[in-house]
Parts: sequence; C-alpha cells; structure tokens
Amino acid sequence: MSMTIPDSVTATGKSALKGCNSLRSMTIPDSGTEIRPISFEDFGSLTGVTILQSVTNIGGGAFQGCSSLASVTIPNSVAEIVQSVFQGCRSLKRDHCEFCG
Repeated sequence: MSMTIPDSVTATGKSALKGCNSLRSMTIPDSGTEIRPISFEDFGSLTGVTILQSVTNIGGGAFQGCSSLASVTIPNSVAEIVQSVFQGCRSLKRDHCEFCG
C-alpha cells in the first residue's frame, strides 16, 4: 500500500496512522511544514518515504522503529532533524545516515 498525504495536511500528529501496518511507501506533501515526534513510529512495513520541499522540521522518533525503512528522501528545506528520528531503522544504510541509530 502506498500513500500520499493530502496537501490540506500541514503537520502530522502523534501516532498519525497508528495500526496502518500494510503501508509500504509514503509521500509527505508540499503543504506540510512539520513532521511531529513519533508520527510514524513502528511502521514495520514502511520501506520508503519522500518528504517534499516545504517541510522544515522532523521531530524526535518520527520514524523510530520502522525496521524495513530503506529509502528516505529529505530535502534541503529541513533545518532540524533530532537524533532519534530514525532510531531502530535497521534497513537504512548507516554510512549514509548520520541520524540513524
């Protein structure tokens, strides 16, 4: 299952799509400015995320525990990424991800 968050969404909420375990890829819209902490925590099937240009902040643990996440596109517009954003994302290549842990 793939999903593009609608342009009407400007920020994600805590556990925004909790229980959506079949989600494999997601696009964060150009209207969004913030991905709040633990928005997509423990999405085990999520393999790819594309964050579009308007996002400036990714909160702590936003993608924590997404063990299958292997591809993340982060634009230059993102000014702040907290260290734990990708904690437990075992499929991300560590040599290309200073925020993985």
